[in-house]
Amino acid sequence: MINLDDKTRGYIEQTIDMQLEPSRSFREDYGWIFEVIPTSSEKEYLIGCVVGELQALIWGTLVKKELDPEDVQGILKRRLPEIEDKINRELNI
Repeated sequence: MINLDDKTRGYIEQTIDMQLEPSRSFREDYGWIFEVIPTSSEKEYLIGCVVGELQALIWGTLVKKELDPEDVQGILKRRLPEIEDKINRELNI
């Protein structure tokens, strides 16, 4: 495994930033699912969807690099409060 270089780290940060754009609505993207599958927590479900989408975007693009998953997860963990805050605003929590 290799450590993240600045370019790769920048790509990951930019991918997260794009998901946090004010024009992006997680509820619009995933809200239809709540009509089909009952969930106990809309917030937790949305967090799971967003983190899953981010991981797919990041790993799908960086698949050729032998990155340490803990490095990528570290960035996601650090940015998770921002994701949660956006979801809270969308859900008026």
